Order: sequence, then structure tokens, then C-alpha cells
Amino acid sequence: MSALRITCLLVLAVAALPACGPDGGTLPLSVGDQATFRAEVQPLLEERCANPSCHGGDGRPLEIYANLRHRLHAEDIYVDEPITDEELTLNQQRAACFINDLDHGSSLARKPLPVDEGGVQHAGGIIFQRGDDPAYLPLRAWVDATAASAANVQGAQP
Repeated sequence: MSALRITCLLVLAVAALPACGPDGGTLPLSVGDQATFRAEVQPLLEERCANPSCHGGDGRPLEIYANLRHRLHAEDIYVDEPITDEELTLNQQRAACFINDLDHGSSLARKPLPVDEGGVQHAGGIIFQRGDDPAYLPLRAWVDATAASAANVQGAQP
């Protein structure tokens, strides 16, 4: 099994589990608003990230299902049909796993940006030239809302 496949499986395993709480208990994993993800983030991921050489392939840590591209079931690959609710949910859970280090910023929000715009190294290169790029803002808004939701849930725990 490849290292990428193992990483992907670990990301999914973490997504399926609640997060650790400060007292050793558990906290639910916040995956953000599904309607916003479906309407604003999924189309962006499909367009900019789901290329088979990037995140649109089996075994990628952020494996993305997309219409006419990578699909959950091999027989659906390259089929011109919208992704299924199951595929959308998996995409959303995987994306939420990359809202992981709130003290240093979400890798999902930072990797697509240049370093001088607050980004970090990304093997796929720079996806958005600036943090105020109108195409980037829906992703950033979803990341921020999901992170805030996670913080609120964590703060409400006894």
C-alpha cells in the first residue's frame, strides 16, 4: 500500500472519529455547512483541484470526487452525472480534516495561496494569486465558518 493511500486512510479515519477534548474526552468534528459546501466550495474544488494529477485521484490525502472525473465507484469515473450525496459528504469531510491547525491557519485555506499572501508550500503550485481573489473568498469563508463552529463546540464542552 502506498504512503499516499495510507495517509488518505488516516485522514478518513480521523474524519470519522470525534476530536479529542482537553480533559481526554471527545468532541464532535465540525464539517461545516453542507449547503454552503455544495453551492460554493465543491464547484471550486472541482474546477481548481480535482484534476487527476492533483487531488482528483485515488489515494490523495485530499481526494476529491467530481463530475466527469474521479468517482467513488470505478464504473462512474468520467460519467457525466452529478456527484452523489455520498461523494459530496466524503468531499466535505475530507476538506474539513484540513481545517486542522487553527493556531497556524488552515492548510486548506493556506496551501492555494502564495507565501507572500499567507500561503504555504503546495506541490500543486499557486491556485489563487491573492487572498482577496473573489474566486478564493467562498473557500475562505467556509473554512472560517467551519473553524468558528468547531471552536464554539469546543468552548461549550464542560
